[in-house]
Amino acid sequence: MLYSTCNWLFKTALILLPTSLVRKRWACLGSTNEMFYFLKEHQIIDQQLAEKMIKAVGLRNLVVHEYGKLEMAGIYHVAQKDINDLDDFMKAVVSAFDI
Repeated sequence: MLYSTCNWLFKTALILLPTSLVRKRWACLGSTNEMFYFLKEHQIIDQQLAEKMIKAVGLRNLVVHEYGKLEMAGIYHVAQKDINDLDDFMKAVVSAFDI
């Protein structure tokens, strides 16, 4: 359980890569959520993936700031169920930026 959760959280850290690339190529955006909408507007990701990534960042924030109040079974379930969303996001970013 811990490995899957850590793996999922590690992949959310990869959000830093596209944020850096967007800042380098286009603009400095105010928030991570704004970055997802920006990527959607530039047709790098679709609306559905943008919304999933916004939810992933929200969960990451809960884990970081409210760790003691979380039910680990729920975090584990989300990590198992939604891990492919992070892979889809990274594939889109890598493809768009020719990394």
